Amino acid sequence: MNNNKKPTESELEILQLYLDLEKLRFGDQFEMNFSCTVPNEEQNHILLPAMFIQPYIENAIKHGLFHKKGLKKLLVEFKISDDFLTCIIEDNGIGQEKANEMKIKTLHLHTGFSTEAIQHRVKYLNQSLNKNIIIQTEDLMDGQEALGTRVILQFPLA
Repeated sequence: MNNNKKPTESELEILQLYLDLEKLRFGDQFEMNFSCTVPNEEQNHILLPAMFIQPYIENAIKHGLFHKKGLKKLLVEFKISDDFLTCIIEDNGIGQEKANEMKIKTLHLHTGFSTEAIQHRVKYLNQSLNKNIIIQTEDLMDGQEALGTRVILQFPLA
């Protein structure tokens, strides 16, 4: 097995541990829904780039939810759709525009895994795999008000 890839089952365990730690940090103000409809036997055969999904979840928490008042909600869902393993990360945070404003104000304090580094990794993986990982990011809006952000990661199965 390639050292840069792990079975989906292992990645799910790591992500669950990470989310459990975040739940401890936020307490009752953090509601998490973590689900996977991929059958267990398939989880062992589907390989994912190691620690690829965690930075997206971290960004949802750090930039979307951290500055939100009230209940913070996070959905992390794994499923197979078409010929892809799909991961949906959805928060009810402040949205990308406000998050970017907050990042600029606190730039000297920011030490997270940058969007640029993620984009470079995706580019490298897409070239080396000869198959594209598809990433879609959108703000969830009600008129002009951001209600959160949704990131959809799709990993080709074939």
